Amino acid sequence: MSQPWQPAPDSGGFGGQQPPQQPGGAPQSPYGAPPPPPAGGQPQPYGAPPQPPQPYGAPQPQGGYGYPPQQPYGGPGGFMPPPPSATRNNVGLAILLSVLGMIVGAVIYGYIYKAGFDEDTGEITQFNWLAIGVGVLVGLGPAFFAKNNWGAYITGAALAVGAMIFGGMFGTALLVAEYFPTDDNAFTIFFQYFGDTWNVFEEDLAAIDYILWALAPVGAIGIGQAIARRTP
Repeated sequence: MSQPWQPAPDSGGFGGQQPPQQPGGAPQSPYGAPPPPPAGGQPQPYGAPPQPPQPYGAPQPQGGYGYPPQQPYGGPGGFMPPPPSATRNNVGLAILLSVLGMIVGAVIYGYIYKAGFDEDTGEITQFNWLAIGVGVLVGLGPAFFAKNNWGAYITGAALAVGAMIFGGMFGTALLVAEYFPTDDNAFTIFFQYFGDTWNVFEEDLAAIDYILWALAPVGAIGIGQAIARRTP
């Protein structure tokens, strides 16, 4: 006796065939659909090699296909501060300029020293500002070429005192060459009769002269400090 006809169960595909299976039991994606990303991994750009899964919390690589990962600004370790600017100090040049300033200051002070001589009283008028000016002239070298170098500042201060002493002696030589009967000029008297010139100059020293000798180094160091505060 015949059995009633029963429809065949739907197998999910044409002709009752099962869709092919991926290794491990994962179903294949439909035709035309992109394959799913690997479990635990990140989607990769087209043509990029597959990347292994990253553990939880690990930093993710940056940049797309063909671009290296970005680095922090300044290279490894983050931002790098700029190197400090090179110093412009030149102690040798500063001392040389101080010596030149001493010579020029002594000559200028000598002529002003002579100009302050009063023939009627035989006294010499002194100017306090002149000592400070001589000190500033001598201290310009360390002020610009040996900033914040106290060795150069002290050297300039000592040379400023020397400029005052030698300037007074040169002024004395100028007075001797003018008011005493001699055929020698002031430079010959100063260099060839240095000891005699010092003796004549020392006899006329007064308290004001020592004050001026103290003001000259103040001007030399003061100009150095003023320039150092105004420039980096």
